[in-house]
Amino acid sequence: MRSEAVEFTVTFLGPFAVATGTASGGLDHRVDLATPLPSSSLKGLMRHEAGVALGAPARWVDRIFGDGHGNPAAWRWTDAKLVDTAKTSLWSRVKLDEGGRSEERLLTVGEQIWADSAIFSVVPAGETKFADQVLLRAAARHISSLGHQRRRGFGWVSVTDGLPWTDQDSHTLLEEMAKGGPQ
Repeated sequence: MRSEAVEFTVTFLGPFAVATGTASGGLDHRVDLATPLPSSSLKGLMRHEAGVALGAPARWVDRIFGDGHGNPAAWRWTDAKLVDTAKTSLWSRVKLDEGGRSEERLLTVGEQIWADSAIFSVVPAGETKFADQVLLRAAARHISSLGHQRRRGFGWVSVTDGLPWTDQDSHTLLEEMAKGGPQ
């Protein structure tokens, strides 16, 4: 059975930053407004949510996301596209010593993006299972932050798809997890 593509909406609850890995212009962390949320970041975050946070069986997660051993993912992610006009601003952090004073040469400055929402899709790359779509939707809904410093209160988001979550979705997810994922 071939499942349908799933479109997700990311609603930003504050600024976020997915750094480019390039420092320039006096900034330690730069963002890319053309590709603010690359598919690789979204895929990695959803993989973590599915496998670690939700505890989906590794065999199922590997089939959906690819396994790193030459077996490709059953699904493909698109880069997220901002729905509205975004703007950037700067953020900074200073490391403090034990006395509460700033330590010399330990100032970090980076860009952050302010936007209302973005849209991305996860598209089947071939034969998939309907239960895959349920796990992808659950993983996306479990995301509460993304990007740089997401574990330190940065990048708060809500991620939803266009469908309501139903009792049948919960039943499918729990049943497949108990079986080790779809066969």
